[in-house]
Amino acid sequence: MRFVGTICGVLAVLTTSATAFSSPLTLMSEYNLIVFNNLTTDSEVEGKAMIMGDLNGPASNYAIHLDSAQGGELGLVVGGDINSQNINVNQGYSVALGGDANGNINLNGGGSLLRDVTDFDFADIQQQLSDFSVSLSELESNSNLIAPTVCCGPASLLIGADDIAVFNIDGESLFSNSFIQQFDVDFGGFDPAAIVINVAGTDISDAALAGNAVGQLVNDNVRERIVWNFFEAETISLNKLLNGSLLAPYAHLTNSTPIEGSVVVSSFQQNGEIHLPTFSGEVTFDQEVPFTPINEPGTGSVLLFAGLILLARRVWRSPWITPLGRSSQPSFA
Repeated sequence: MRFVGTICGVLAVLTTSATAFSSPLTLMSEYNLIVFNNLTTDSEVEGKAMIMGDLNGPASNYAIHLDSAQGGELGLVVGGDINSQNINVNQGYSVALGGDANGNINLNGGGSLLRDVTDFDFADIQQQLSDFSVSLSELESNSNLIAPTVCCGPASLLIGADDIAVFNIDGESLFSNSFIQQFDVDFGGFDPAAIVINVAGTDISDAALAGNAVGQLVNDNVRERIVWNFFEAETISLNKLLNGSLLAPYAHLTNSTPIEGSVVVSSFQQNGEIHLPTFSGEVTFDQEVPFTPINEPGTGSVLLFAGLILLARRVWRSPWITPLGRSSQPSFA
């Protein structure tokens, strides 16, 4: 975590639970999947998942590619009911459940079932991530999609900045473009800390897209920096693998192939796997930031600085403890 400013505070010793200062990027780094309402699935999530509504479907798997849990770490949080014959949570991770368990919950490698989600402020988490999507959508474009308009040829996401590469595209120009044979990202000598692809359109489908991602776009080092921001989408249907994280706070998502990154959606019909890596891009904001904590289950005593930032230059990034605050317009200074 990097920020510069004047801090007046006290050193607090917390002995009952760890208080994590959460931000949108912390959440998207920590969780492979966040669903504001219901999830229906017969698939798997390689990392951690947070479902604020009900978890439905015949069977599903979580935390399958994480390192072993440390001290009761949560791999699955469900605010509503689990309506499934079998839920598998792996690598010793625990489950926090707010409703009823209508089926088997298999805790593979240890872990426990906690019948309490009061430490999670779901409404605030949803608002933080929704506001983040809006802020990203207002960024000025500095990079371009080069795509064929007649049959047929490759498409390229041409990077035009070192700090944050920002694309503002219409969904039809890529996802409905039947002339694209393949598509890749072209860094053009730049090396951005984050790649933001703002996608306009209320109904997104890649059914007409013939080409597949190739080259740099299928590299984990690139995927973990990409966020596809479907800032106004109401429905998204994906038949092809998506490389990078997906942020669509107002959308119902349906997929049939993997998504390679974090997923944040309103509701989800999951028919394809959600893979790591989670989002780890960096976005810089100039703003006055109040600290607002979100309490999460902890494992022991931790030391945290609590105080007031009078004027701060903050980088939202992926460490476990990050200050929380509504975003203002990002800058690239």
